[in-house]
Amino acid sequence: MELRDRVVVINEDNRKRLSSLYGEMDSGDLERVVNKHLSICIDGIEEDQRMPVPRCGECEFLQCIEFANRNYYCDHENRENDMGFVGTDKMPVTSPEWCPKRK
Repeated sequence: MELRDRVVVINEDNRKRLSSLYGEMDSGDLERVVNKHLSICIDGIEEDQRMPVPRCGECEFLQCIEFANRNYYCDHENRENDMGFVGTDKMPVTSPEWCPKRK
C-alpha cells in the first residue's frame, strides 16, 4: 500500500481545534490543511537529517573542570559565548546554539 492510500484518523479534539483556527471545513479542506502541516513537518525532519547537530560529547573542544561539580566548557577559540559553559554534572547531548561547529 502506498503512503497516499493510507487512512489518516483525526480525532475530535484536533478537528475542533482546526475548526476554531480555520472555520468549518469539509473533508477536502481538512485534507489540504493536514497535508500542508504534514509537509512542513517532513521538511523539518529532512533538514535535520541533512544538517546533523554537533554533539559536545564527540567534540575535541569539550573540557571538564571538576570543582564541587563537574562543569563542562567549550574550548573552541571561535565560540561566541565568552565562558563557553555548556553544562554541569552531565555532559550535554547536543551543542548549544552558539557552537562554532553549527555554522
